[in-house]
Amino acid sequence: MVQLSFVSTAAALLLAALPLVAAAEPLQKPKQAAILGTFTSQGCFSTGQGLKKQKSVNGTENSSASCGAACLEQTKLVFAMTGDACYCGDKYPPEVDIIDDSKCTYKCKGNKKEACGSKSDKRYSVWNSGVKLDVEYAKKKTSSTKTVTKSATKTPTATKSSKSTKTSKSTKKTPSSTTTSQSETTTSDSVVSTSSSGNVPSSTSAAAQTSNTSGAVSRPMIGAGAAVLAAALVI
Repeated sequence: MVQLSFVSTAAALLLAALPLVAAAEPLQKPKQAAILGTFTSQGCFSTGQGLKKQKSVNGTENSSASCGAACLEQTKLVFAMTGDACYCGDKYPPEVDIIDDSKCTYKCKGNKKEACGSKSDKRYSVWNSGVKLDVEYAKKKTSSTKTVTKSATKTPTATKSSKSTKTSKSTKKTPSSTTTSQSETTTSDSVVSTSSSGNVPSSTSAAAQTSNTSGAVSRPMIGAGAAVLAAALVI
C-alpha cells in the first residue's frame, strides 16, 4: 500500500510539471540550416531591411505557415513575421542585426506556439522559404551627413555686385563728359562764326564812311586855298 501510494504521488507530480516544461520552450525557434522545400527558422532580427510587407496575409492568421505560403507563391527566398504583419524578400536582413531569440516573444495569432517577432519594438522572426539554400544578407545602410558652407556662397555674390556697380558708374560718366565737350566745341564754333560774320562787314562799312567824310572835308579846303592864291596874284 505504501509503495502504491508513492508511485501515485510521483505520477501526479510529473503530470503537474508537464505544463511548466511546455511553457519553458521558447516561442522563437533557433536558427537552423536551410533545407530545400522546407521552412527553416533563421533567428530573431532587430530590423526587416530589404523585406516588403504583404497585404494578402490576414493578421489573425499570421504564422510561419501562412506567411511562408504567401511568399512562396512569389518565389521569394525569405519571409518574416513581426506582430500581425508578414514580409517577403530575397535577402536576409543584415547579419549584424541578429539578436538573441529571447527578444522575439510575440505569439503568432495563427499559431500561438511560435513567435512572430515582437510587435511593440519591431523585432522580426526570419525564415528561409526553402527555394534556395545559400541566401545573402543585405548590407547595412549607413546614413551620410552633408555639410553646407554659407560663406562660400556669399563671397562670389558680393564680388559680382561691386564690379557691376563700378562698371555702370564709369559707363554713365564717359558719355556725359563726351557730350559736354562736344556741346562746348559746338558753342565755341558758333561764337567764332557769329563774330566773323557780324564784325567784318561792320568794320568795312565804317572805313568807307570815314573815307567819304575826309574826302568831303578836303575839297572845300582846296577851293579856299586857290581863292587866296588868286587874290595874292592880283595884288
